[in-house]
Amino acid sequence: MGMFSMTSDALTKIFKKIKDNLNEKDYYIIRAALQGRSIITISNDSQVLSRKYTYGVILDYALKKKFYYSDGSTNTEITLSNLRTLLNGILAPCLKIPSSYWGSTPFMDVTGYSMLLNIVRCETVNGNTKWILYMDTDSEDQIYTASTSSKVGYYGSHTVKYGFYSQPWEIWIPSGASSGTVKIDW
Repeated sequence: MGMFSMTSDALTKIFKKIKDNLNEKDYYIIRAALQGRSIITISNDSQVLSRKYTYGVILDYALKKKFYYSDGSTNTEITLSNLRTLLNGILAPCLKIPSSYWGSTPFMDVTGYSMLLNIVRCETVNGNTKWILYMDTDSEDQIYTASTSSKVGYYGSHTVKYGFYSQPWEIWIPSGASSGTVKIDW
């Protein structure tokens, strides 16, 4: 009983402190929920209003204790009321990127044959983001490469066997990679 009383007293003090500063409480709750996500720190209002970030990027405006997420064209504040929806959608561990936003991803299909069926963005670890690409099948075995502008196959290759299931292609690239910098070719 003594242990429960002590814990109860401690919790009462903690919640009283949190209650005194609701904006700070919300900020830390949201920060905990976003733990492990790729977050860019911003420092002024113009970065929230005018700068375009790639789809799914999270912005931390620490000075004002606010978070935002980007849909590729606008940045929306993350609040406690929309956090659950965001965690189930745009902030999910792996996020399927709508084809209309593929141009804001690091990938560029240089063949012109629409060989990419889906692009999925997953977790970021040690500055690298995991992406999963779903490739189209062809009438023969196909070897795809993920290259930089100067190094063919720098990010690896993936084989799709004719007549077999096209397995997802997992690629890890630096989380700060710019749009269209990873060339997908055969």
